[in-house]
Amino acid sequence: PENKFVTMWVGIFDVATSSLTYVDAGHSYALIKRKDGSFEQLDKGGGLPIGVDEDCIYKSETIRIEPGDSVIVVSDGLIEQFDMNSSAALRKQFEISGVQRALARDDGDPLVNIFDAIIAHAGTTQLSDDATAVLVKW
Repeated sequence: PENKFVTMWVGIFDVATSSLTYVDAGHSYALIKRKDGSFEQLDKGGGLPIGVDEDCIYKSETIRIEPGDSVIVVSDGLIEQFDMNSSAALRKQFEISGVQRALARDDGDPLVNIFDAIIAHAGTTQLSDDATAVLVKW
């Protein structure tokens, strides 16, 4: 139907060239955590969500990845999760910065750290939307 669309992020990891080529179709929730601990948001390649404009042309972006780098893609359900312990007017979303703070921890499993942080932020294990995270360590 015309009123339906989907966001998508697709990445191809090339071992031979140590590169990642990706396309971001309106998703914008992908990060690379560099070996030195710095973050880059992977939102340059792409276009609108699929289904919004049938004439949209999607452009890929290629970046170099180094040993020790990690790429993480999360769903909007994590980013947009509100703090349910606050009054409605004061509720804040987890945001991409919440993902970065969880990934900045050097202890334990990075995905466990993200989900522990989102549950602590939400104040419940019953999140408002889908909660998906994919991590690729290079």
